[in-house]
Amino acid sequence: MGINKKTGSGLLAAILVGGGLFTAFAVRSHAETVGESAKISGLLKDAKTEAAALKTDTEEMLTFTRSKVSWQSHAAKVEMVKEHINKAGEIAGKLTEAQSEGAPWQQQAIVQIPVLLRELATNTEAMIEYLNKNQNRVHHTDFQDYVKTNSELASELSTLINEYVSYGTTKARLEDLSKKLEVE
Repeated sequence: MGINKKTGSGLLAAILVGGGLFTAFAVRSHAETVGESAKISGLLKDAKTEAAALKTDTEEMLTFTRSKVSWQSHAAKVEMVKEHINKAGEIAGKLTEAQSEGAPWQQQAIVQIPVLLRELATNTEAMIEYLNKNQNRVHHTDFQDYVKTNSELASELSTLINEYVSYGTTKARLEDLSKKLEVE
């Protein structure tokens, strides 16, 4: 009942292919600024939701390392983590496709998110490979290091996306208030 090696090794490939996820676009200069994209803001909110679920699952998996949870429980949780990474990769692909439509701050978010997502995918693949070969060693330091790294990366990703979404929300509120007060 190990993790299917094909699905484990395909994780990074699926993310890399998912909509040209890691295609980097130059962030427009201030002079070339375009308006904020509602589409990108919506996708960032979707990414925020997925990153929060990913963070929760990786934190739960981290608690597994402090108990005598079976390798099967670890394998089931890794599958959930993998699904969240794949969904986040799909969203990141859509963000990349829409990047040129976004404001500079949105474009910056789109450049930064895939970096952490790629690290998560790489570490998750290594964790899957380790688990497939060492089912009786889930309480070994090597496996625990993978779990800890995933938890830290997922937390960092969640924080990053939350901050961008919060920035966008705050910026929109400020602009609305400025219009109401006729402040320039």
